[in-house]
Amino acid sequence: NVFAQRITEDMQAVAHDGHLYLSFDSAKYAAMIAPPKSDDGIDAYNRDVAVRENSGIVKLAILPGNLRYLKLTGFQWAQGVSAAVYDAAERFLRDGDAIILDLRENGGGNSDAADYFGKTFINSNLDKSIYILVDGHVASAAEAIAYGSQQDHSAIVVGSTTYGAANNNKKVPIAPGFVLSVSY
Repeated sequence: NVFAQRITEDMQAVAHDGHLYLSFDSAKYAAMIAPPKSDDGIDAYNRDVAVRENSGIVKLAILPGNLRYLKLTGFQWAQGVSAAVYDAAERFLRDGDAIILDLRENGGGNSDAADYFGKTFINSNLDKSIYILVDGHVASAAEAIAYGSQQDHSAIVVGSTTYGAANNNKKVPIAPGFVLSVSY
């Protein structure tokens, strides 16, 4: 972990790219080198993470004034799992007079999840006031959601300047258990 952290610091000092990093994650590495559709592959790994973390949705609440609140910590996607989780949360939110989507501390994640999130939570609730909470840790897919919603005036973005890394990245396994993230 220390080695990966130091390599990351060196790469980011030169490239100034938040998507350029090295991590040590032996479980993800093993899933990345296994056949993708196998029980040990990356699809199974992503499914396990999405199920364990409820596809990133960690809190739903009704606030005073019938404000409906959702906290999303990351965009995780597993076919057949995440859409059902997002749809159930949207049914809860739609009965509110206004919606707060809390993306603070959300470093991004899967672009399919972000696309579905945008369609499910924002595009299907355009008749309501939608507020997106952001901070300096909002990046990647979360940043793209906030930016797109602000640009098309479908939501009001509230908070501080986001991280500045709303681009895509690929992850590459490196033996014996590292994962390299590179922007493209």
